[in-house]
Amino acid sequence: MVYLIIIVSTLSAVLFHLYLYRLITGWVRQDFLRSLCEDNEEKLQFLLSEYANVKSKRLKREQFESHFETLSREYDQQRAH
Repeated sequence: MVYLIIIVSTLSAVLFHLYLYRLITGWVRQDFLRSLCEDNEEKLQFLLSEYANVKSKRLKREQFESHFETLSREYDQQRAH
């Protein structure tokens, strides 16, 4: 019985940490997108919609940042013309 309690509590702790990791990672990525927007709501909506499309690809952090920096630059260039 003691082993069951240890296994259940360990498993729940690991799952909780994974949940927190994913939650915080999402916050960090959305904060990064907000930093690219510079208080431009339209740009934020564009990047968040692209984020929803890219989310399933599971990009690494470097790829994620470079992809959205490129999208941000392209968005700014399109709006400038």
